[in-house]
Amino acid sequence: MAETAETAEKGAQRDRSTIKFPYGDLDDAQEVARTIYENFGLSCSVDQVAAAMNQSLSGAFRAKMATASTFGVVESARGQVHLTDLGARIADPQTGATARVEAFLSVPLYDSVFERFRGARLPGDTGLEAELVKFGVAQKAASKARQSLQRSADQAGFFSLGRDRLVQPSVGMIAPEQPTPPGQTTGATQMPPPDAGVQTAAPPLTQHPLLVGLWQELPDPKVKQLDPEQQANWIETAKLVLKLLYSGESARLGVGLTYGQTPPANETRSGIVEVESEESRNERR
Repeated sequence: MAETAETAEKGAQRDRSTIKFPYGDLDDAQEVARTIYENFGLSCSVDQVAAAMNQSLSGAFRAKMATASTFGVVESARGQVHLTDLGARIADPQTGATARVEAFLSVPLYDSVFERFRGARLPGDTGLEAELVKFGVAQKAASKARQSLQRSADQAGFFSLGRDRLVQPSVGMIAPEQPTPPGQTTGATQMPPPDAGVQTAAPPLTQHPLLVGLWQELPDPKVKQLDPEQQANWIETAKLVLKLLYSGESARLGVGLTYGQTPPANETRSGIVEVESEESRNERR
């Protein structure tokens, strides 16, 4: 008789799970959290949640509430339900993605499986269920536990690289969109049109003064055109500047090329800066 009682007790222990996991999935938990958040704020009664979800206080509804509790998004006491900090974040579209990852890992069974197979392939369904039993899932509940785990992992983004491994997604916080000021279209800042006939200054360049001076000598094509000779002079000057800056000629010719210094130059007929070497200036003197 004693052996029979002991055997029955061991059998009962095998039929009870010793590790916590939900029968629903992560979407169920998020649905509960969003229903509370969008309709009642951070807390309400269980009856109010059921009414807002258009459900009765049935077994299916209570299973969803239990799932939300297991994922750590709600806490219930005396007919009242409260959103946790995690629950408020999972209900907010701006922080929901990050909160889903945290909620998945807050389930003891899921966290154990993730750590056990970190960096390794998951076994097939039968092998995975056997592993769940080793973690403390009752044999008769192993199939449902495995299905809930797989659905929740997919919903949280852990299967982004394939369903044969759990990889924690890297989810950043999404910055809220800034409202567009009245009278301004979305996109680049609108600039007032320049006055007709007035040459606007060239945009500042964080380049060598020789390049800046060369660029700033170009007139606005809407205001003034260069004749062929002026264009040829500008191109030849540009070639000389590029040669001085990028071919090592500056050291041989003695032209100062330190940023912030004013380069030696004189004006040509076209108004274009013409660089003169130290040797040429000495000969002219």
